[in-house]
Amino acid sequence: MSYKQCPFCGEKNIQRGYGTGVDLMTQDNRPWIGCPSCQYWIRGNDCVRRWNSRYYEKEITHLKGRIEQLEKEKAKLYDRCLENEEAMYDAVINGNDNHLIELVEKGVSKI
Repeated sequence: MSYKQCPFCGEKNIQRGYGTGVDLMTQDNRPWIGCPSCQYWIRGNDCVRRWNSRYYEKEITHLKGRIEQLEKEKAKLYDRCLENEEAMYDAVINGNDNHLIELVEKGVSKI
């Protein structure tokens, strides 16, 4: 069976075993899986399932998609700002406010 790398340090050499050795006080014979590098361990009968499940992977995928969407929206807003700036410049410097009026009417109609 293959194991996912450590979620904390990225170590790929994951160890698995049973119990804690000779521990007469706790007699903990539950299976375990863990990372020898950062010493992150999971104990219990379902330790392998829990180790290989990354509940946050779906959330990360969703967030990456949301970031891409926001980047596109940001680019559109930037383009609109440039267009408005050019219209303002044209209206102030050249006295041509036709394009500026069109932009304002277009914006007001969306409200």
